[in-house]
Amino acid sequence: MKTVKTPACVIGAGALVIAASGLGAGDASAARQGDLWVQATAICDDGKAFRMVAVMNVGDAEMTGVRVGTVGGPEITVPYIKEPNIAADTANRYVNGVPVVSATGTSAAGTLAPGEQVIAAHVVPGCGPYGLVGYAKGDRFDDVLSAPNYAMEFANAPAPAAPR
Repeated sequence: MKTVKTPACVIGAGALVIAASGLGAGDASAARQGDLWVQATAICDDGKAFRMVAVMNVGDAEMTGVRVGTVGGPEITVPYIKEPNIAADTANRYVNGVPVVSATGTSAAGTLAPGEQVIAAHVVPGCGPYGLVGYAKGDRFDDVLSAPNYAMEFANAPAPAAPR
């Protein structure tokens, strides 16, 4: 079985999402039920753009049937990830060819418990300008006013900083 390791750009983006998730912490206290928070970004690495969508349940209850995707790109159901797999020495989990990592692990396939998060990365060739709209949805309606269920970004995919 072939093992593919997590690219450095995904690890960096994961760290950014973990840090940024603190911004949504205030939303979690006011949240009812499951509530999905979404962040989208793209990073260029080795001539490929990693179009990433991060989703976290900032609500008070489990969210089932969670699907993550990008407009014009793939949509996947959140897989079961037993333990965090965001470190460089851990293997990615793939769903229909889309690499998925998690800093928390997930409790069951298609499910995000409160505080659980995943990052799905659609890898495309080239690093030119892009428009990225990422989204997440679940089986239940959640409070769209407390945490956004979509994120948009328009820019050039930044290249990783060169080592000094």
